[in-house]
Amino acid sequence: MLKYFFEAGTDRKLFDGLAISAEKELCEKYTGKFPVISISLKGVGGRDFEAAKNMLRSAVGNEAMRFAFLEQSARLTERERQRYSAVVYPDNDGSFAMSDKVLQDSLLILSQCLQKYYGKKVVILIDEYDVPLDKAYQSGYYDDMVELIRSLFGQAFKTNDSLFLAVLTGCLRVPRESIFTGLNNFSVYTVRDVQYNEYFGFADEEVREMLTYYGRMELVIPNKEIRWIFVDQIQEWFEEETVKDSRKMENLCRAFEENDTAAIEEGFNSYLSRTISIHDNSVRKNRKENFYHGILLGIFSNRDGWRVRSNAESGDGYSDISVEAVYKESGFVIELKCAENARFDEGCREALRQILDRNYEEQLLDDGMKTIYRYGIAC
Repeated sequence: MLKYFFEAGTDRKLFDGLAISAEKELCEKYTGKFPVISISLKGVGGRDFEAAKNMLRSAVGNEAMRFAFLEQSARLTERERQRYSAVVYPDNDGSFAMSDKVLQDSLLILSQCLQKYYGKKVVILIDEYDVPLDKAYQSGYYDDMVELIRSLFGQAFKTNDSLFLAVLTGCLRVPRESIFTGLNNFSVYTVRDVQYNEYFGFADEEVREMLTYYGRMELVIPNKEIRWIFVDQIQEWFEEETVKDSRKMENLCRAFEENDTAAIEEGFNSYLSRTISIHDNSVRKNRKENFYHGILLGIFSNRDGWRVRSNAESGDGYSDISVEAVYKESGFVIELKCAENARFDEGCREALRQILDRNYEEQLLDDGMKTIYRYGIAC
């Protein structure tokens, strides 16, 4: 939608009858006035970093091919035409052969060439910017991908005098990602922001109509990306609560470090009784476990000197939470279970068996932790 609204050559009749068309001055100023670079990173991934780089070359190269007229344009200098050609130059197999340096500069090169051709600054639209990071994390080359994306975006958004406006969409919150360090003038809008909530998703009246029609609806988290949003939101809520109650949280964290199970049980119960309602976890069993998982991550997130991992691969599976107190060379593994019919002891024993059977402490041992505690927690 944004691409067709801004892009030079757009047929303004596309927006006839829509609310935006009533904004005459705005439409006159912006509709069809800019060159637009629009790229989706949804398909950028692979089993290794080289495969992912090739997918990124393809995403950028295919968008650059839309502007093939730049290669022969007399409005560009010979040097500028050569720089554009380096972005779209094909390899022997028909894929894009741009070097790593050209890939990092590609959005900047396109922006500069398009501004020169049109005499207008450029709008850049990046959809699902976080997918390459997710796939890199899953496949073990996250640091390399972060460095590449940071270079690509840094050139495009920080040092680009040809940029008029950029819009990025994704499920990871922009300020949490180090790829945006140093970039200025960001405005971040999340699913919880009031400013745009009447324009996206379902309106209040539509929700009421659906509830009436269906009688009862169950909220489910449809995929991993949306789950991340909810876990992130839970963490943020509890980080705020933790700041208000820092001494008790300090004691609770210390109890995990010192294997003081009585203090852990007392402190965690006290925290839950003050902060949640019975309605907060009125969901299926696996969702309840996710709920308490998110609470503990929120509590642990403010602890200095801890390396906290969530659902990290270790041994023969993925432990719920693992923590390394690096300065003490000690750590602990937590497995959470929902205790059906209040059978808490049984739930704890099941959680401990899972830690042992799947060797969840392996990563802690590999990282040099000399003392390791195992906690099975049933809620």
